[in-house]
Amino acid sequence: MERALLILDTEALSQACKAQLDALRLDIQALERQISDHDQFDIPAFRQWESLVCADLLSRKREAQDVVQLLRTRLRLVHALRERGGYQEGEAFFWFTAIESGRCAIPVEVERFWREIDQPQADEHSWHRKTWTVAGDGPESAHEPGGTKGAREHGAADQAGDVDPGEAGFSDQEEDVHDKLIDDVETRVKKLYRKIVRRLHPDARGSLSGAELELWHQTQEAYHAGDIFTLEVILARCDRVGTKQLRFSELLELVSEARARLAMLERALVMLAERRSWRFRETTAAHRRAVAQELRCELESEIFQLQCEQQALDRRLLRMQHEAERWMERRRRQMASTAAGNW
Repeated sequence: MERALLILDTEALSQACKAQLDALRLDIQALERQISDHDQFDIPAFRQWESLVCADLLSRKREAQDVVQLLRTRLRLVHALRERGGYQEGEAFFWFTAIESGRCAIPVEVERFWREIDQPQADEHSWHRKTWTVAGDGPESAHEPGGTKGAREHGAADQAGDVDPGEAGFSDQEEDVHDKLIDDVETRVKKLYRKIVRRLHPDARGSLSGAELELWHQTQEAYHAGDIFTLEVILARCDRVGTKQLRFSELLELVSEARARLAMLERALVMLAERRSWRFRETTAAHRRAVAQELRCELESEIFQLQCEQQALDRRLLRMQHEAERWMERRRRQMASTAAGNW
């Protein structure tokens, strides 16, 4: 059986590939412009309008959030003091209120426990402050008011108010997910870097033009910074700035990546279109009135949930106060009995 070497001319295929790649990039640029316009113009316009039509409810919500956050923090600190010192709940609440008010002398061991609890957020003299912070979370902060689609688009300051300081720490499961995300990012960075090197490295491609050399320097900075987005942009620009002739296999790879990016942008646009801020500048006055009514209803619901939580926290703290009073009464009786026995 005779074998022969068949030489294929891939020039026509390469030209078709390039034309397809250019068409995909035009589609990508159009979608990116839509997303960019939404981020730069529609979202700020929506937030400004929302802050005007819902100013009263947003103010009430922030006030309710502040009260609830303060109550959560008080309960969290009482739980931390109880667990650290092995106290009963009433005793822990008594010492917490004593520390908070500074109305009586604090035993040395209680002061030590408190310093250990509040140390991550305090200096050596801040253990008797009126406003408390702690790095940690307790069972009372497990419930968060339910957010809605409108709540996700409130202003940055409003969103910051929803963050529970206790959520700053990672659980073991969250750490595993976090580590995996870091590994995925590093893998993606290295993969993008290798692809760019094959197209731009002076040793592989010879002398570079001024534009190619600038891209090469940007590649080094983005790689060391772990900047995936910049690396993707550089990769997309590589064959637009006069890089040497790409192989047919490399063109196919670029086409595949462009299709994946286009699909990702299309999915992102579908999700963005569901937001109230999408193309907000083009909405009619009637549409805005309907949206304002929806937003106010949602904010009222969130305020009601916060008020319910505040009432539950107040009841819990009141029970703790009663427990503290009973513990103090038992302590007085024990001290009186000890004093009588000494006589």
